[in-house]
Amino acid sequence: MCKEVKILSKKILSLVDTGSQVTLMKESVWNQLGSPSLINSGNILTGFGLSKTHVIGSFNSTVTIDNQYFPVKINVVPNHSMNFDIIIGCNLIKQANLTITPDNVIFSKPQTEMSDASPESFEIPKQTRNDVEALLVSYRPNKIKTTDIELSITVTDDKPIYHSPRRLPFTERDIVDKQIDEWTQNGIIEPCSSDYASQVLVVRKKDGSPRVCIDFRKLNRVLVKDHYPLPLIEDILDKLQDTRVFSTHELVNYLQDILFIIEPIRISYKVMLT
Repeated sequence: MCKEVKILSKKILSLVDTGSQVTLMKESVWNQLGSPSLINSGNILTGFGLSKTHVIGSFNSTVTIDNQYFPVKINVVPNHSMNFDIIIGCNLIKQANLTITPDNVIFSKPQTEMSDASPESFEIPKQTRNDVEALLVSYRPNKIKTTDIELSITVTDDKPIYHSPRRLPFTERDIVDKQIDEWTQNGIIEPCSSDYASQVLVVRKKDGSPRVCIDFRKLNRVLVKDHYPLPLIEDILDKLQDTRVFSTHELVNYLQDILFIIEPIRISYKVMLT
């Protein structure tokens, strides 16, 4: 059965063959992919009717099928040795659960088995508990106004970007005032006068809690974009193969800790209206 797959961002029609122990690719397709480096194995494959096929070489890659990612070793063979561009063999098929219908075969990742774990219970001395509680209550992050990171922003012209203050409900106004006071007390922001000013708004995070944000969309329209190529999301996801533990990092107010340098004139650009 034929199936469209993606290798190195290129879509290719393949044959899913449960009778093949390995995954094969035509030499011409390998060239279209940019000729990834090969391991010259010099192996000879034996196929149906004891036919012999010389392997040009092999390389490791990630095959995307049905939005699922499968790392696999691919053997490159001469063009005349098979009719399909790629044959998906058992070295990939064994990594997936296959659902076969009259007109399609669907690949899915096996569900990772979860084991029940119960918390370990042990007695902590009362004095130790009191010491830990005192540390947690008295802890204050050692925040500094800037870090060693500098962000240089270049704008297309020197026309100031200025917004009128956004009207906020009383409940959101209290949230903004509280956040502004916290940033000011921690030395993250300070009152200033500037020709640039962006609006403040309150958005809700996934857990429903509020977050104070600054609307820089108008400012973004006049920024000179960096020509450095951004990484492809597929390349990033490829690096997550065989990962078992994922976590989310909450970078609270992370942009407030970066020193901003604005070109062509050095000016306080990160200004918000309150």
